[in-house]
Amino acid sequence: KEDIQTGKRPKIDATIRDAEGTVDAELVRLLDRVYEADPDDRASAKEIVVALEQLLEKVLAKSESVGGDSIESSNEEENK
Repeated sequence: KEDIQTGKRPKIDATIRDAEGTVDAELVRLLDRVYEADPDDRASAKEIVVALEQLLEKVLAKSESVGGDSIESSNEEENK
């Protein structure tokens, strides 16, 4: 808590931060918004949830488009 209050932030490797179009890069951008110094610029809990849901939808759509199993279908199989 003290580190965050003094402005310290998690270090993110530049190759991850700059990897356009990847889930990792989108998560880094969201993390940057979460750690904004100015509370008015900081992402709200609702904005974070919406961003994560949108990211999950993208991941699931991409997974299904390449023939991968979705998380839901994998969970259904495990519960049988």
